[in-house]
Amino acid sequence: MINRDGSPECRAVGGNPAADISWIPESDNVTTRRGMESDNTWTVISTYSEHGISGREVKCKVSHPAFTHPQIMSVLIPDVVVSVVAGSIGILHCAHDPGDTFIMITWRIHPLYKDPCYMSLLDSHTLKTCTERAIQDKMSLRILNTEITDTGIYTCEVVTDEGKFPSSVLLQVIDPSSSCTQTPSLPCIDPLSPLYRPPLSPLKIPFPV
Repeated sequence: MINRDGSPECRAVGGNPAADISWIPESDNVTTRRGMESDNTWTVISTYSEHGISGREVKCKVSHPAFTHPQIMSVLIPDVVVSVVAGSIGILHCAHDPGDTFIMITWRIHPLYKDPCYMSLLDSHTLKTCTERAIQDKMSLRILNTEITDTGIYTCEVVTDEGKFPSSVLLQVIDPSSSCTQTPSLPCIDPLSPLYRPPLSPLKIPFPV
């Protein structure tokens, strides 16, 4: 999944020996950490930090003797990362703004913790399957009284006579009341600090028992 820095991160937990993680496309800016747990299994964490590829999809490939075939997962790298405090209003914007010349604008929402939904604006009519807290206003999307479960990837597609213009936003909703526990891989930062971004659930590859 996308970590708190907006970079794709993939984890393989519970393996012995340790799993091998690679990325498609390959990059020289991949950081991989390995650590043995108390039960003598390995956790492998790989972070893909290639710059200049926002809006693109990369794939995490996990190989291990316990797998018949490598496990491959796709991750969309967002163009923008927006962090808001739970209970506030989240405002997201499409990257392309054609003014009033658009034909259709569609927001596709892929939350981490609930089912996906969409909202489309066509000829001044809005079609939606999302919560009533999500309000579409042409190129922007407002989410009222944000909740932790609103965290996820929001993609905007603007359709004009010239074609389609997609963009994506990672929305992170922060719980200011949550406790901060320091770990070697995730240093402790005050949740009320403007520098704080909560770690999202990374891609975790469990091993067969």
